[in-house]
Amino acid sequence: MDKSTEQYPRENLIDSDAENDELVQDWSEIAKVARKSRQAVIPRRGEKDYEPDGTIVQESMLSKAKSAFFDTISSSLRGSTVKNLIKAYWIEDRRMARIPQPRGTFMNTMGKVDRDGQGWLELHEFVYLVERGSITPYAMITLDNGDETEILLSLQDVYSYFKTDEELDEFSVYAQLKRLGYIVISTDNEPAEKTSLFPIISNRKRYGIMNSFYSLFRLPEGLLNIPFYHPLHFLINRYTSYPQIYNSLSKLVPFYAPPKTLKELREERCLMAAETNVKEWKISFNVWKPQSNFKKKNPGLPDFQLVIYNKNDNSNQFPSFAEFKNIFRRLDYKFEFLEEIKIDDDETTWGNFTYTNGVPTNEYLKPRKITGRQRKPGFNDEKRKKTKTYPIHVQKIIRLKEGFRSFILAVIDDGLISFVRIAESDFGSTSVWHDPSKVSSRKGRVERVKKTKPCN
Repeated sequence: MDKSTEQYPRENLIDSDAENDELVQDWSEIAKVARKSRQAVIPRRGEKDYEPDGTIVQESMLSKAKSAFFDTISSSLRGSTVKNLIKAYWIEDRRMARIPQPRGTFMNTMGKVDRDGQGWLELHEFVYLVERGSITPYAMITLDNGDETEILLSLQDVYSYFKTDEELDEFSVYAQLKRLGYIVISTDNEPAEKTSLFPIISNRKRYGIMNSFYSLFRLPEGLLNIPFYHPLHFLINRYTSYPQIYNSLSKLVPFYAPPKTLKELREERCLMAAETNVKEWKISFNVWKPQSNFKKKNPGLPDFQLVIYNKNDNSNQFPSFAEFKNIFRRLDYKFEFLEEIKIDDDETTWGNFTYTNGVPTNEYLKPRKITGRQRKPGFNDEKRKKTKTYPIHVQKIIRLKEGFRSFILAVIDDGLISFVRIAESDFGSTSVWHDPSKVSSRKGRVERVKKTKPCN
């Protein structure tokens, strides 16, 4: 038996995971263990002093703890083995980092691999992995005699590769989302098999003509429609119920009705005219929720899409209403409000409505006998969690609160990042005042009164 284990009996050892946060490590014991042997021995711990009391005893204990802490750090071995070292070389011409021998689980959701088996990372991916310590950054330089040599880069050198504030903002948001566990891919780095909810429209010149025909169907109901506040309106129209009055009142104020079905979404995308005078905000990232069966080559539709806004940039104003509409029209993700598509974890459901590289997804995957992401073991439709159903008028209120199309706006304020969900809602055509259950119960009550009324 080792002497170090005899010195600390097992019954006196305390597991670090079982201790409360109020206890602190006794670095003097760790220093003794590091000097005597390299076997892991858990030392005892003492009580934590919550505040200084000004005594010499406490200062002496603190000084001993500091010296033991630094002695432990100085005597410990540092570095990484050559076998586990992953080198990444920054290529300035391509603005990317090259990994000759890509290894590690991070390659499942980051970077690309070429035909030669070399991995390529974007700038924000490269800096993020350097911060984590997953890769070691190098730069190749050419000497006067024509030979090439590699130089180890520091973290400051890596940060110097950011040329614009936009690149630094994108990295800050990307690193924050990655630390939260999300799968993030830049829209500039499109996958080999891009999935979209909209088919590819080759002839875009017909937008203006078709849009003019489409506007004819958006005319008010009836060309001789008299305004509600005009005296002749009450001579022509007669109101016999409150819903009729509410419907007329809802037409007084013009409103914007967002698309609510898959057909309306595709019509708006196809008939959308080019807006040259509206600033087009960049949709920076596609974001997926954490999942173990993610496929980088064919990721499918994202769960969210993200736009970055730096509040401290004076040249960048907050998006206007027209700019927000332009962003909504360019969104392409899993729209959770679509009733045609049942929202669940089964990707085959979305395959019936999406397109991959311009071809319907199911037809695109069928020749290669790929069925997309497989269901989890033990997946059973009968055991699927049933969603709670609400009455129709309650569903309208919930939808009014959640909105329809939405995106995540990352607001950067002095380095602090806030994620805000921006959604479009429909306050004009949503009749939240109408409760069908009350109307039906009132009708039933009137019928019962008529039946019980005695005859004269």
